[in-house]
Amino acid sequence: MRNISAGALAALTLLCGPAVLAADATKAASDQSAVQKAPAQKAAAQKAPAQKATAQKAAAEKAVSQKDIQQLLDVVARQNKQLEKQQRLLTNQGKRLGSLEKQIRGGGNPGQAKRAVYRPPGKTGTTNGTRKAAEQQGQQPVGQEPKKKSSREVAIVEAGGVLTPPGTLVFEPSFEYSQSNQNRFFFSGLEVVDTVLIGQIEATDTDRDTYVGKTTFRTGITKRSEFEVKVPIVGRQDSVTNNIVSTTTPVRRNLSGSGLGDVEFTGRYQINAGTQDWPVFIASARGKTNTGKGPFDVSRDANGIETELATGSGFWGVEPAVTMLYGSDPAVFFANFKYLFHLSKDVDKTIGGNFVGNVDPGDVFGVGFGMGIGLNEKTSLSLGYEHNFVGQTTTNTNGIDVNSRTFDVGSLNVGFSHALSKRVSLNATVQVGVTEDAPDVVMGIRVPIKFQVFDTGPKQEAKKK
Repeated sequence: MRNISAGALAALTLLCGPAVLAADATKAASDQSAVQKAPAQKAAAQKAPAQKATAQKAAAEKAVSQKDIQQLLDVVARQNKQLEKQQRLLTNQGKRLGSLEKQIRGGGNPGQAKRAVYRPPGKTGTTNGTRKAAEQQGQQPVGQEPKKKSSREVAIVEAGGVLTPPGTLVFEPSFEYSQSNQNRFFFSGLEVVDTVLIGQIEATDTDRDTYVGKTTFRTGITKRSEFEVKVPIVGRQDSVTNNIVSTTTPVRRNLSGSGLGDVEFTGRYQINAGTQDWPVFIASARGKTNTGKGPFDVSRDANGIETELATGSGFWGVEPAVTMLYGSDPAVFFANFKYLFHLSKDVDKTIGGNFVGNVDPGDVFGVGFGMGIGLNEKTSLSLGYEHNFVGQTTTNTNGIDVNSRTFDVGSLNVGFSHALSKRVSLNATVQVGVTEDAPDVVMGIRVPIKFQVFDTGPKQEAKKK
């Protein structure tokens, strides 16, 4: 707007009047203010859409973020529930496997002196009964079980058995007591007819008590082989009463003997793994020395009658054997076959006026069978029968071979085993003779103690590599 002079303004005031002049002044001021506010309003109008878009975007991002977080929280919650369920299943399976491990380590070892604990290879884990129970409770056992299962370890009477793991040494003290009583009739004279005898009839009553303490050391060589050494200390007491029918005075003799018995060495080898429903076969070879005092080594009187008792056989022997073990949860069936070869030797001694030359003891064929049953995780019971056929002993006396009669020694066996700890177990056995030549009763107790000499696990093998 152009500047108006004071004179001109006064003239306009006179012509148009005050009202007109005031209106023009107000309009002029309004126009000037509008001109001044126009840039600010334009800038505000331009900023408003951008601010609105930013606010909408922030609200959308906030809504999306909360939704995603809630979804993730729901997924995590579901996964936690599944993990807890799997953890419970794994805990239950761990308890079962721990129980099976206790059974595996708790049973005794069978062997030459009535030791056997058998677990066929590949037969650990959940049994069929356990799996069915788990399914009934709505639980799904972890993993797949093998086709064939057996969770029991059973002590077996005289079965020869599953072998000692490599790196493990078993120290086994044992004690055995046997008692037998024999009554025999002998006739010395001439038989005229079946009912007429000219001579003497002698009745002999013999009571025998034998005490044997054994120290056994057994160690694993490989996963399928082991070696054993057995050192016996023998004590014997015999009471022999001779009655001659034609006289009234019996003759009683008390004899005794004690000392080192025949030391034995045994090696065993597991032939197969026992998979695909096959039994396990174990081959063994036992060597029996003549370290004990034999019957031809004891002292005698002038008539050749012994005055002390032998503590050993006096002959070397070799005994190969085969043992079969078959697991059928909760039992283990066993059978073994053995043959003891005695080596002959020349005695070359004069006893009671007779020269004794070569002596060939009779060989022994033995067979045994039975079953063991696991009563619980630590205790087992076994039943078995053993029979030994003893062949004739040939003795060359004064240049003539004399053969003895054969013997049959049969006995029923009952065994009991209890795991005192992971390393120590207690085994007790009782044998009852069922044939004339067998001892009346044999009772034994053994305490196998395991020692881990060195580690043969994966860590040790890795170090070797």
